[in-house]
Parts: sequence; C-alpha cells; structure tokens
Amino acid sequence: LHGKILRLNDDGSIPESNPFMDSTDTNKCGKHGGITSSNQVCAEIFSLGMQNPFHLAMNPNNAQQVEFRVGDIGGSNWEEISYGGSAYAGHNYGWPVVEGPCSNTSGNCSLLDEFHDPEYYYEHVRQSRGGYIVGSAFVPKGLWPVKYEYLFIDFVFGKIYNLIK
Repeated sequence: LHGKILRLNDDGSIPESNPFMDSTDTNKCGKHGGITSSNQVCAEIFSLGMQNPFHLAMNPNNAQQVEFRVGDIGGSNWEEISYGGSAYAGHNYGWPVVEGPCSNTSGNCSLLDEFHDPEYYYEHVRQSRGGYIVGSAFVPKGLWPVKYEYLFIDFVFGKIYNLIK
C-alpha cells in the first residue's frame, strides 16, 4: 500500500463509496492479506500514485466537503503538495512514472495528462541535499490576514513557507 491514501470508516470497515470498491479486481486487503495478482487493487485505497505521502492537513475552512493537502516527500528531485479529499477519489498522482512535473523514465518535464498534477512542487537544491515537506496547516479564516491560507515546513531548509495561490 506504499504511496496510497486509504479511507476507512471509524469501525475499520471500507466505505461503499471508495473508488475501487466496485471493481471486479478489488480485494479487501486488510482482511485477506493483500493482493494476489498484479491486476488487483485494494478496496481500502482512496487515491494512489504518491511517492511518500508523509502527512496531510485537513482544511477547516471548507464545510461543504472533505478537503486536504498532502505533503509528498519526493524521490531524487522534487517535493510536492497535492490536493486531496472528496473531489479527488480515485485520482492517480503519477508516482513512480512522474515526480513533480518530470517523467522518471524520459526526463521530460512537462505535466502528463493521465495523472493528477501536484498543486505545487519545488526542486531540491542538489541531489545530495534535497528538501523534505514534513508538516503543514491550513490557517483558520479570520485568524490571520487572508494571504495566509496554507503554511508548510521544509525540514532540510528549516523554513516555514506560505503557499500563495
């Protein structure tokens, strides 16, 4: 289940609305010990294609639906922040085919249509010293000026950043 976001009910059951619940190649991996063929997918999966979704931050400012941002620690070159939540069920964020805006196979750095693009990404300074998005938070409306909506921290760079749309 590496690189996946799972969604379960409070009692551990799988929501019927999970995007892979009705697939003919779905297996309940928590009960049956994983997948048994390369065609199968776990019913617990809500979205996939992340390299290392280290953390997520829930948006308290959106009462209409579940919305969060995922800090995806990159591989060799890029750090990513991606949207997630109710509107993103079943989305594939591209890993291991892409990292940030670049193909891991061709090196082409243009976003690919078959994957859901990250909201924001930035390149590591050099391969021996990359960044790591290790935390983030939405700023509740009315607490600070409106330009401060979402903050994230990079462990290696030791800084907190304000993501501005």
